[in-house]
Amino acid sequence: MFIVGSTGELIRNVIDVKADNTGYLAIDPMYVDYQSKLKKNYDLRAYATRDFLKDAVKSRVKADGNKKKDEKKDTGPSAFNRAMLMEAAYIADAAGSKPSARSELDRLSTGPSPFNAVDYAFLGATVNPAEIDIDLAARFNNSSGTVNTFLDVIKTGMSGRALHVKNASTYAYVSFDYNKIEELCRASAAGCSYYTQFKDEIRSDLGIDFDKDIVPSYSGVLNIIAGQPKGAGGGYLFYLPMNDPAQGKKVLEKSSGFLKEKFKGTERYGTAKIGGIESFWYIDSKNNKNHMVTDKRGIYLGNDPALIGMALSSKDISRPEAADGVINKLGGNVFFLTYMKKESFFGALLMLYAYRNKEISGVVDKMTELYLIGEKSDSMLSFGLKIKLMKRK
Repeated sequence: MFIVGSTGELIRNVIDVKADNTGYLAIDPMYVDYQSKLKKNYDLRAYATRDFLKDAVKSRVKADGNKKKDEKKDTGPSAFNRAMLMEAAYIADAAGSKPSARSELDRLSTGPSPFNAVDYAFLGATVNPAEIDIDLAARFNNSSGTVNTFLDVIKTGMSGRALHVKNASTYAYVSFDYNKIEELCRASAAGCSYYTQFKDEIRSDLGIDFDKDIVPSYSGVLNIIAGQPKGAGGGYLFYLPMNDPAQGKKVLEKSSGFLKEKFKGTERYGTAKIGGIESFWYIDSKNNKNHMVTDKRGIYLGNDPALIGMALSSKDISRPEAADGVINKLGGNVFFLTYMKKESFFGALLMLYAYRNKEISGVVDKMTELYLIGEKSDSMLSFGLKIKLMKRK
């Protein structure tokens, strides 16, 4: 047996467990639950309970305090540990819609808090010449009302309402319960300022009251599709499937009337047919020409008539003929999916970002495709990242 640890106390505890045959993780109910959730054989696995994360954060706070007393002493944790702890703290804050600037020690109280709502977290990773595969997950308890509400906002089982355009270079699927978001934000919950800003922009740009005109009839699914099909260039499309086709038509008519009046006497508004369906176009404040059209399935907003036309003629993904490598990943527990080819507009943006960060630029440079999938199953929230790499010559 060979043991390496950051402190002598930790090593002694491990040796004591081995010596008296007590305290094995194998008999811990949470560890057993974690083992039952594993879907793959990973090259690297990491498992951490809430208490371990608490101790780690406390150690970091103490080390940071010592560091301020004597900047020359290297008493803090390693760069890797700092990064992992900061990420864990950020995830806890994001789940609770709390500002990440608040005191780290506040998260370590014994009462309800987003941090204490985490039972355990785990990470699994596999790396080979063909791909990088990373999974990150956390199981939550019901001790925090904020976290419970956040989990309720996530909506699964709606993938059948999504759309897919064959050969799309970028595809995104997100599903939320906007009625619950409205309920949450009526109570002025933390984090709702972004949602309010979004609604204000929709009202200002399109003349639509999102909470009144959209939410009551909205499925909660949002598709973002960027394609390179013939004739569609680097176009993009937002698709909102509606539960009530009549309401989708009312939204289009209301927005069309608003923009027609807003751009009266200019050449920034007009009407056209896309796929044989009446639509309108307008030129926004950034001089981008956008088109809006509706059919019995929902609302389409995009910058390329050819791409919108392909979307109008595409099948819902619930139809067998719509299935492909991307769509087959939209299982019943999925609430978030992003697929991106390197040779795409969004892939180019990722490349620009990567070149500013040496840690990831090498991976992105070799990337051909990227998948990021979010799933919710009961109290378990997980994200899986898969990056396919170019074959070595």
